[in-house]
Parts: sequence; C-alpha cells; structure tokens
Amino acid sequence: TNIFVQGSTDVAIEEQANARVRYDNISASGNVGGDHIQYAGRSITSDTTWDFGGLPVHIQADVNLNGASTTLTVVPGSIIKFASNRHLASSDSASNRGKLVAVGTENEPIIFTSVTDDSVGGDSNADGQATSPTPGSWAGMYLYNNDTQLRHTEVRYGGADGKGGVAINVTTTGTTGTPLSLTDVTIAHSASEGVEIDAGSPILTDVHLIENDGRAILEGGQARARYIDLSASANAGGDHVGYQGRVIGADFTWDFGGLTAHILADINLNGASTRLTVIPGSVIKFASNRHLASSSSANDRGALIAEATENAPIIFTSITDDSVGGDSNADGQATAPSSGDWSGMYLYNQDSRLEHVEVRFGGGDLNGGIHVNSVTPGEAGSKIELSEVLLESNAGPGIEIAAGTPMLQGVSLTNNAGPAIDMFAGARATFDDIFARGNLGGDKLRLAGQTISSDWNWDFAGLPVEVVGNIFVNNALTELSIVPGTVIKVAPN
Repeated sequence: TNIFVQGSTDVAIEEQANARVRYDNISASGNVGGDHIQYAGRSITSDTTWDFGGLPVHIQADVNLNGASTTLTVVPGSIIKFASNRHLASSDSASNRGKLVAVGTENEPIIFTSVTDDSVGGDSNADGQATSPTPGSWAGMYLYNNDTQLRHTEVRYGGADGKGGVAINVTTTGTTGTPLSLTDVTIAHSASEGVEIDAGSPILTDVHLIENDGRAILEGGQARARYIDLSASANAGGDHVGYQGRVIGADFTWDFGGLTAHILADINLNGASTRLTVIPGSVIKFASNRHLASSSSANDRGALIAEATENAPIIFTSITDDSVGGDSNADGQATAPSSGDWSGMYLYNQDSRLEHVEVRFGGGDLNGGIHVNSVTPGEAGSKIELSEVLLESNAGPGIEIAAGTPMLQGVSLTNNAGPAIDMFAGARATFDDIFARGNLGGDKLRLAGQTISSDWNWDFAGLPVEVVGNIFVNNALTELSIVPGTVIKVAPN
C-alpha cells in the first residue's frame, strides 16, 4: 500500500506464479526494466481480483482460469499487457472452466493489449521507440464460462492463435442463468477475426470491431449468438458477420446488429414448427453454391418469415454484391456479382412469408431465385405468401413453383436468365400485380403440361403464358375458366 518504486535496474515489481499479492496505490518511475508489475503465468483456481494499484501489468506467460466456480475479476481502469503469444484462457476440462468478469466504466475502461503498446500505460517496457504493437502481438482471450462478462473493455493486438482477438466457446454452464455478454467492447488490430464464436449463445451489444486482419466476426455452426448495435470498420477480411452453415431446428431470429451477414455454407430449416425470422433491413449475402432451404423429410421442413418494410427491405444476395451492405468482402473491385453466384432459396413450409424482400444473383441450382414446393403443411389455411418481392439477375427462372398454392402479389421479376416464372404440373399459384422485364427466358409464365381434374381459374395477372405440354381437362364437372385478356401461347405439338 502506498508504495513508490524508483530507479531500480529491473522492473518495478515482479510477482512470481505462487504469489497472490494485493496492491493499493502503487506508483513507479525510472525503472530500467519498465514501470510495471511483471506477472508470471499461472493457473487460477480460486476467486481472484486483478487490481494492480494503478500500475500497468505485463503478463509474461499464459494465465488459465480453472474451476467452474472460479471468477477472475478485473477492476475498472486496469491496463493488462501480454507478452508475445501469451493468452488469458482456460485449459481444464470442458465443464470446469472459470469465468472472467471485466467490467470497466466509460471513464475507466479496462484494456487488454500488447506489452509493446505504449499508447496506454505509457512506455511500460522502457524501450522507447524500439518496439511497437502489431496484430498478433499476443495470442488473445478465450472465454469458455457462460457467466463471463466484458463491459467497457478494449482488446487490442491479439489473435496470434488465429482464433480471434476474443474467442468464445461456451463449454461451461454458469450459475447466474444469464448468457456470456460483451457490452461496449472494442476489439481492434487482431491478427485474425475480431471475435470468433464456436459455441454458446452470447450476447454482443455495442461491440466495435476495428482494423482486424480477418473478418469482423466469425460464428460457427454450433453457436446461436445475439447481436445488438454492432459496428465494424476497416477489417481486412470484411466488415461482416461470417455465418457458418447449420441446421436450424428451433425458432430463431436473424438479427446481425446492423452488420451484413455472409452465409458461408448451407442453411437448412428442419421441423414443421420451426420458424426462422429475419428482421427488416437485413442484408444477407451467400457464398458460392450455398442455399437457404430444408433437408429433412417432406412433412418436417421449417418456415422462413422475412417480413420487412418499403424503407427497410430484406435483401438476399451474393457476397460479391457491393451495391448493398458495401464492400463487405473487402476486395474492392476484384469481384462482381453474376447470375447463379449462390444456389437460391427453397420454400417448403406453407407458413413461409416474404414481404418487401429482394433476391438477387441466386439460382445457381437452376431451380429459380426462389423455389416453392409446399410439402410441409403450416397452420390451418396457410399458404406461402410472396408480397412486394423483387427477383433480379437469378440463373434459371425468377421463381420456380413445383407444388402448392402460393400467393404472389406485387412481385417483380427482372433480368433473370430463365423465364420470369416456371410452374410445374399440379401447382396452383394465385397471382396479382406481377411485373416482368428483361428476363432472358422470356417475360412470361411457363406452364407445364398436366391433367386438370378440379376447377381452376387461369388468372396470371397479365403475364403471357407459354404452355409447354398437353393440357387435359378431365371429369365432366371440372371447369377451367380463363380471365379476359389472357394470352396463352402453346408449344409445337
């Protein structure tokens, strides 16, 4: 307490691994090895508070938090600097990893950085301008315990292990019932992703990701993170959330906190009661040959609910499309989108609804930008609904309707490689206010040959119809009615 260390030929204070010192009001000046506390690596197995009395601390070797009930608390204003390749993590069994509570304040943030970072805590390694921090100067932080909290915290120059400046992999259940959280946190200059989330349901709020060498965030297929008010700038791998493929088998909401999402592998919605909801204003970009679909049995496929507004549409497009969400893959003009960049969307559940949605550059499977095949019943009387939807520059048809009775209203189909709409035998779609222009396969609805055995009213909302097979109207009581003004063009023979 109240110790002033001056003029030593080494560091101000050296704390060995077996020590557990308490510091209060420590100051230092002119120490040749640096005005800091040199802190040896250790395994922390009981509750510990890091309060270094106002001095910066240099972590010389790995610090591991072991024991599910172990808490490491860091006091506001602390400056924690790590030596090369060192981490703050847990190394015990998956269910027995300790928690980190680093809760600073707006005026006294907690900063985790490199021993070569003189911008905070001064030139604490006393080498003048001889060294400066670079991405990957230290390994980073590994957060495993669900009770972990970071608030008003900065993490700089980590990521040497290639797992992000902050790596989240929730394998230890906490005791508070609240998920791991990062609030008002800045992650900058990591050698890889800003944040990498392997597992768990962490909540990231007001997290800022700046000048990391990888993408802003990478979320693995086992994770179910929640994002609120994120920002990202100048990340070399792209200012986006990289989202690994997964099977979604329970209700979930896509809200990426204002960042663009890059879907890196297929997304499948399984379970007839499963609903994936996408919030208005979302920009969802897909990697090559990837889809949003369902892969389970015919009567067990989930629904997509993408209901937006005129001023905040939802856009599904290619990762090379810089016209929305900016240059989120950070390659400048090196790539540009084209038809079929990604596979497209497959709607199987009759509860699926799209409103004020755009689907661009899909159709790589040649099944349309949107493929409708209503094989999973929804709620009583429900139908797949597409309202105020734009399908643009998709390979194959804009929309392919394989089965069901979907409702299309205010749908625009432009510059698709196939016909505007392709409808298979047995499908009975309803159309209202359909617009088609510039579709290479024709601004038309292509109708498959079929046998009609129940009443049907042909009203294709003004689109001309190309009939590509024989139409048989069977049963003496069956009526096929055609609305005035309909143009029907029949293929040869």
